[in-house]
Amino acid sequence: MALATLLLMVLMGATCAGPAGSGPDAGGAAVDTGLLLAVLVPPVILVSLAWLAYIFRLLFREPPEEPPPKR
Repeated sequence: MALATLLLMVLMGATCAGPAGSGPDAGGAAVDTGLLLAVLVPPVILVSLAWLAYIFRLLFREPPEEPPPKR
C-alpha cells in the first residue's frame, strides 16, 4: 500500500507540476489525471479491503476446539 501511495504521489506530481516551459503546445506526453486515478485507486482500495478482511478474520475467528498441548 505504501508503494501504491508513493507511485500515486510521484505520478500526480509529474502531471500537475511539469518542468518549466512545458505547456499544452510543448509537445510533451501529458497523462490524464482522471485516467491515472482510475488506474491507481482500485488496487489501493482492494489492498485495503484485503487487510480489513484479514484483521476481522483474526479478531472474530473461532477458538480452537482442542486445548493446547502441555509441555
